[in-house]
Amino acid sequence: MKKTLLIIGLILLSTVLVFGCFKDKSKNNPLAYTQLKMEKLSNEEQLSKWILNNKDKEGLYSEVINGQTYLLIVGSTQNTVGYNIHLKDLYSDDDYLYVDYSIIEPPKDSVVTTALDNPFLVAKLKGKPEFQRAIKF
Repeated sequence: MKKTLLIIGLILLSTVLVFGCFKDKSKNNPLAYTQLKMEKLSNEEQLSKWILNNKDKEGLYSEVINGQTYLLIVGSTQNTVGYNIHLKDLYSDDDYLYVDYSIIEPPKDSVVTTALDNPFLVAKLKGKPEFQRAIKF
């Protein structure tokens, strides 16, 4: 009987330890956004200037312009043009803004220009999310 109680106790303890260590994803808040095209950016001088100042340095950047939050994702320097960034997911919790993205290579059979280039993506966050968080990717 003691052996059975010990086994049940160990199973319960293991269950608590295993499931207690997982982060509760229900607290994550998906963020709505619009990916901006370069043609639309030329009309906005302050936004264009911010992008030009940061698009050659790999990283994640955020800026509030005219009450609107923008996110700039810049990939690493590539030897050819034709690389793109795919934004898979964008969400937040109490502490961080999470950015899940990948760099897409140009198709193998495509003709590309040899030139140093940093792929980048500009996203306009919908609404006015509180953006006092560190960015994680």
